[in-house]
Amino acid sequence: MGMDPLPRYDAPVGDPSDRERYPLTFMSAKSNRYFLNSSHANQPRHLRASGEPRLQIHPKDAARRGIESGDQVRVYNARGAIEIAAAVDEATLEKVVTMPHGYWASLLPGGSSANALTPDGLSDLGGGGSFYDARVEVEKIG
Repeated sequence: MGMDPLPRYDAPVGDPSDRERYPLTFMSAKSNRYFLNSSHANQPRHLRASGEPRLQIHPKDAARRGIESGDQVRVYNARGAIEIAAAVDEATLEKVVTMPHGYWASLLPGGSSANALTPDGLSDLGGGGSFYDARVEVEKIG
């Protein structure tokens, strides 16, 4: 396929100034055991078991933005924005924010989901979605 057989890091594709405007990498991880993709995300039983979705953010990134656990935050980039409660968590890497996948936009404050932030490009190997090339900024609201 004309590609290096060894794994390597490639910086996200896009405008280089995105790193300054949107310094955090956004991931919507498959961490919810009650949803199958977005299936079952509208079922009351599964929603109760899953609890409120939260944006996980490293303590250093949260402190730079005046964010504490439980604060409502706006996660945004040039594609869109979402509103979600924050969870300050040392298990999250610095300069990375994550939220669980599968929550419907209609069930989140502001009516927008992780899909509003992710790019629609294709990966270089396999032609799958380049979902993990999303750069964002986070700010406390309210």
